[in-house]
Amino acid sequence: MRNKFFKMVLIVIFPLISNAQWSVIGGMTLNKSKIITDNNVGSIINPGGKVLPLVITKYDFSPNVSFGLRKETIFNDKIGYNLELLYWGRSLKLPNPNSKAFTNKLLVAPVLFTYSVKNNLVLEAGPQVDFFLLKDTGYIRKLNMSGTLGLIFKTKSKLGFGLRFNKSLINNFGKESDRYKLTHSTGLVYLSYKISKK
Repeated sequence: MRNKFFKMVLIVIFPLISNAQWSVIGGMTLNKSKIITDNNVGSIINPGGKVLPLVITKYDFSPNVSFGLRKETIFNDKIGYNLELLYWGRSLKLPNPNSKAFTNKLLVAPVLFTYSVKNNLVLEAGPQVDFFLLKDTGYIRKLNMSGTLGLIFKTKSKLGFGLRFNKSLINNFGKESDRYKLTHSTGLVYLSYKISKK
């Protein structure tokens, strides 16, 4: 029974491994964050009488670097998926010109399903796990989930170019999450280079 199971696993996995391509990725992230307090209670009443949460902090878009590895698996001419492991610098800066930016360091692991619109244009979408590389995260969750949507522009060479938008799916605050909410919107512009080609 066990041998049959392993054979079935190999039959499924082997085509995926044989069709896999590896690439290195490097680019720039732009992040915007928002912290809301009294998320459930609310503190502002709009003209319609609806109680809204009070936005206490908004961070401007701030640039930082990103780099890592991508494993691309193709099922057919149209459909596939990408597994990635990337380092992200997520910089935050208050709109106040006198404030200094600070950077959260993360390891992110997107699982992105791909659809080839044209030979050189690919649509990608899927979930992403964010792992904060912080010794003391305080109220911030060590692990978070976010969603990603993007475009990949392929060339005839080993180079590629990508645009990606990522948004928090859950509250990044772990403790007192009923009172505070932290969300991120992150854009990524990157170049990729294939280090193996099928």
